[in-house]
Amino acid sequence: MTQTLVCTLHSLITSRTLLVTFFTDLWFLTTRRRLLPSLNSMTLHIFNPSHDEALGFGSPYYVPSKAAQRMAAERCTLPELWAAAGDFILLPDECERPVASVAGVSYVYKRELTPTLLLQISHIQPWGWDAYLRHTLRRCGVSDELLPTDEYLADLRRLSSRETAVRLLNAMKSANTEYTGEAHWCTTLDEAVTAINRYPQAMVKSPWSSSGRGVFRVDAEAFDAPTLQRIANIVRQHGGVAVERYCNRLQDFALEFYARPDGSIDYAGLSVFNTSVGGNYLGNVSGTQAELQQLLAHHYPWSRIEECIGLLSTLLPQLFEGKYAGPFGIDMMLVNEASEVKLNPCVEINLRNTMGHVQLMMQQRECKHPAL
Repeated sequence: MTQTLVCTLHSLITSRTLLVTFFTDLWFLTTRRRLLPSLNSMTLHIFNPSHDEALGFGSPYYVPSKAAQRMAAERCTLPELWAAAGDFILLPDECERPVASVAGVSYVYKRELTPTLLLQISHIQPWGWDAYLRHTLRRCGVSDELLPTDEYLADLRRLSSRETAVRLLNAMKSANTEYTGEAHWCTTLDEAVTAINRYPQAMVKSPWSSSGRGVFRVDAEAFDAPTLQRIANIVRQHGGVAVERYCNRLQDFALEFYARPDGSIDYAGLSVFNTSVGGNYLGNVSGTQAELQQLLAHHYPWSRIEECIGLLSTLLPQLFEGKYAGPFGIDMMLVNEASEVKLNPCVEINLRNTMGHVQLMMQQRECKHPAL
């Protein structure tokens, strides 16, 4: 009898201890963010160069190309340039953890995203959002409150399409007849063939592509069956294709911006870059903002590019409000037409971080830390 009573009391005490522990942990988990906001103000940064590929695939069930995986591993610490002290950077599994961080950030792998660690994160900042990344983070236990909605991702994918770039180019040309560039959005093969036949040479572009891949030149006189089939495959897979008049380019460049949640935009700076004959990205040109502006001014007055910035500040809020907030860039180019230099003000829209933004952040960091 005595032994039974002792066992019963022990069981009750143990149960009470477990119950107290449970409710203590529950209180801690549910009130930590409210009572100690300084502990959960960290950002999780992700360099996901597969973003453009993922947009084109349009599904969370996608496998990044080997090139994208290699770039993610080689440049996994890139977010150090904009991360704040105390933030986290998510590393690919195949990437070794750096020994030290100049920015004072912590490196984590997906397997280390425990509930306790995730409680410290109030914001996630990837290179760019897409369905694949959201699916990956969900599988790691990240709460939906930190992830974009289906509607947001659908808007971002639509706005990132070259269909949007075609429409923006036409709107800018309507506002300023001095701009050049001819682009058509074609939803059938017949429309694409008609657009191509308007020009001696045309550029055909998939709605979503990465670093110039999915972009190719077509000569009207050498328009063969394999090229026709390639265009037909793009239209069937993506619902459309962009066709542009081929231009004699002098210089590629981009204007970098930030979009606010209310749709308004802030100009961040200029980036100048080089591309191959086929349009593949080769790399950015180094230089201060003043030097890069002067580089363009050799061909085209900088004051006219400032006018272009002002026009974009008027047109883009109508496009972005309630649909996108964050860094973005608009690729442009100076072209030579009949011995006159003209501006094509919208070749492509990148609704994500860009190498131009990276270059701007490197310049800002050098100003703050000249010894680095």
